[in-house]
Amino acid sequence: MTMRGVHDLGDLPAGPIDRSEHERSFFEQRVDAMMRLLALQPGS
Repeated sequence: MTMRGVHDLGDLPAGPIDRSEHERSFFEQRVDAMMRLLALQPGS
């Protein structure tokens, strides 16, 4: 059986979502920085 990733919930009951604040991971910080840079680009 193939291991599922954290976000791969296809056809599985999801249960409650933890909406509490958490420290952002390095990946989340990088994505946020890239999104901010792309939003500031002239002509977009």
